[in-house]
Amino acid sequence: LTISTLLDHRIFFLSSYLKADNIKETRVEDNYIELFKAEVKKCDYCFIIAPEFSKILYTLTKIVKDYNRKLLSVDLEGIQLGMSKFETYKFFKKNKINTPLTYRIPFKGKSLDFNFISQKFDELKSPIIIKPDDGVGAENIYYIESESQLSKFIHEHINKLEKDRCYILQEFIEGEDLSISLIAHKELLDKFDKNHLILAINSQNINIKNQKVKSEYFGGYTPVNDLHIQISSILEKFDFTKFNGFFGIDFIRK
Repeated sequence: LTISTLLDHRIFFLSSYLKADNIKETRVEDNYIELFKAEVKKCDYCFIIAPEFSKILYTLTKIVKDYNRKLLSVDLEGIQLGMSKFETYKFFKKNKINTPLTYRIPFKGKSLDFNFISQKFDELKSPIIIKPDDGVGAENIYYIESESQLSKFIHEHINKLEKDRCYILQEFIEGEDLSISLIAHKELLDKFDKNHLILAINSQNINIKNQKVKSEYFGGYTPVNDLHIQISSILEKFDFTKFNGFFGIDFIRK
């Protein structure tokens, strides 16, 4: 068994912690798609860790599928759902899972409709979050809890947002940021008579309230040990037929 890893230059300093036989670095000037294809051709099994935005994860996963390699990370159908926070919200609602009220913000001309944002802020009567529909790593998250902050967002930030991305508005839920790492695979999990297998429950360190700096994700730690039974019972409600492989779900403990 030989393990080969293709690692982005921004995190290559962590390579010494990886238990891999071969580690290659991708630099800014490299065509990472071609490098990835070359590595996939040599492999029998592939596990991909990549962002969902700009269809990066989807593109890399499709390459693995096109080369008929065995995929260990989440499959294409699950990626398509997870690429959109609004579609994920609808999935949670359909499965009767508590989830923050979420709205896709319409555009008015070339910028977000600030009248829509103001209306929802008044309706919810609570702090709100505005963020990209396909965002990752706590990027470009705006926390708004007052009329003055809303006015500042509209006048200072709304026209600076990327015009080719969709944005959502959510009610803010106060609590502890956590996540689950799990596997869903029908052929494998039929043996266990359950639709999922939890690997770990993790804590996340996210800063979105400090208005003086951009929203940031500082990593986290694992495991969080006192929630396994409770989380597992909630996950039994899920229809995991769209998911095959390893993936994660973020949640908040109030």
